[in-house]
Amino acid sequence: MYMYLLRHTSLNAHLINIYCISLSSVKPTEVSTQGYNNSMDDQPIVSFGSSIDNMAGFMVGQTVKLKCTANIGTYNNSAEIRFRKSNLDLGPNGGIQMAPYPTFGAAAQVRENPTQTGQCQWELKSHVFYNMTAQDATRPRNNPLKFDCYVVINSINYETPEEDRPDFYIRVSKCLVSPIPVFTQEGTIGLPSVPPSVSLSVCNSVSLSVRLSAKNLDH
Repeated sequence: MYMYLLRHTSLNAHLINIYCISLSSVKPTEVSTQGYNNSMDDQPIVSFGSSIDNMAGFMVGQTVKLKCTANIGTYNNSAEIRFRKSNLDLGPNGGIQMAPYPTFGAAAQVRENPTQTGQCQWELKSHVFYNMTAQDATRPRNNPLKFDCYVVINSINYETPEEDRPDFYIRVSKCLVSPIPVFTQEGTIGLPSVPPSVSLSVCNSVSLSVRLSAKNLDH
């Protein structure tokens, strides 16, 4: 009885697989991105980063982890996720110019195996890391640090349309993040991802705490 059920289950799975393959028209329907402050134990960035008017705040030296999740339909064997990053220079028409990321020499992209989320529906996840540079802190408002991700299926010449690619915007502060924790009488000072409007005050408060700590040590 057990062997019969096993063969029956395997046959059903095989038939479903054949059926899904025949539905080659089931293309990706949804792509989303989530940012994390990798310098703060992968703290999720909530409510910031989705637009140029609501950018996520980072400091020079911090690392962002960007995870892209995509519904890839029935293309679990051929779909892949790709990322892009804005160049330091604007494009010929004065707009933000996007380029493939990671480039040669940058941190590798981490790709996960597809997982089945329903009949004839698969999900693919991938993430990249990026370390904030001093150059990023000098970017003008009309050319911020920006990432996006999209799905590519070469077998059917498909790419997620530009308007459907989720963006992630980052405003980088000039404050340099020390790799050594800073200690005060209150304990260790964390350097979380913060909105651009308060990132400068956080930098100032950290500098003030360092000065106060040094003054206390002198006495």
